[in-house]
Amino acid sequence: MTEWIERTRAWFAEAIGERPNTAFYFVIGTVVFLFSLIATFPYTDVVSSLLAPMGMRLTSDTQHLRLPLGATLDNVRLSSIEPGSPLMLESPSVSLSPALFAMLIGRPGVNVNAKVFGGSLSMTLYKTRHGTGLHFTAHDLAIDRLRTTMRLQPVLNGFLSGSGRLDPLGPGTLTTAGKFDLDTRGLTVQIAPGFPALRLGVVSGEFNLADSTLHVVSLNGDGPDGTIGASGDVRLADIPSLCSLNLRVTIAPTPQARERLRFILGFLPHPPDSRPYLVRGPLTAPSVN
Repeated sequence: MTEWIERTRAWFAEAIGERPNTAFYFVIGTVVFLFSLIATFPYTDVVSSLLAPMGMRLTSDTQHLRLPLGATLDNVRLSSIEPGSPLMLESPSVSLSPALFAMLIGRPGVNVNAKVFGGSLSMTLYKTRHGTGLHFTAHDLAIDRLRTTMRLQPVLNGFLSGSGRLDPLGPGTLTTAGKFDLDTRGLTVQIAPGFPALRLGVVSGEFNLADSTLHVVSLNGDGPDGTIGASGDVRLADIPSLCSLNLRVTIAPTPQARERLRFILGFLPHPPDSRPYLVRGPLTAPSVN
């Protein structure tokens, strides 16, 4: 070790053209401190404390050091702390590293990178005054696998990508604020068994979240069956059936889609044209005007 330090000191002296003393040992000390901090960082404890306000827990089979910094967890499972709750997420391997910038401003945090739902998910979880904050980036998540895990209806297929932030997060609270963008490719929606699927293709949306309301700034889709657009608000509630919609939706199907989907389009109050549809009321049974 001493020999390595002396060789490094000599290289340092040659590089800066002078004999280093205090500056050299300061740099070496800082590097050693940082590597010691990274190697002994309590990843599991920090992640557990960050997930606790959201009513979630993370378990894994093994943890090992990941160079140059961080750790890797194997066979990771994310679930609710409620007994008997189904798994929310599974991944064969999750990489963790300290969120150094968040730590510098006094917010202990962890960077998380995982392969999930056939795609990739990167997050930074960090402490805030009111709970846990989240920055995320998702790429090519398989929507059918996501839908099955979250038990969503109707039947959805395609791939989902997006990025954004949410702050703070917590179980059963409607105080979360944030902003995020979502994009899909190859999106299809089957309203019910036996109905033809709506081929929406590429859909891009921009959303804001504040005061228990999801603001749909813009939502635009362009696919084999035509184009679709939406904007408005979704009033959120702890119980999904109590959520309410106030959306303005436009539909412009292709001639082929008008023929293929004529049974579904027949339920609309008027044939698709330049006039928007107003979708209002409870999430489970909204009215369309």
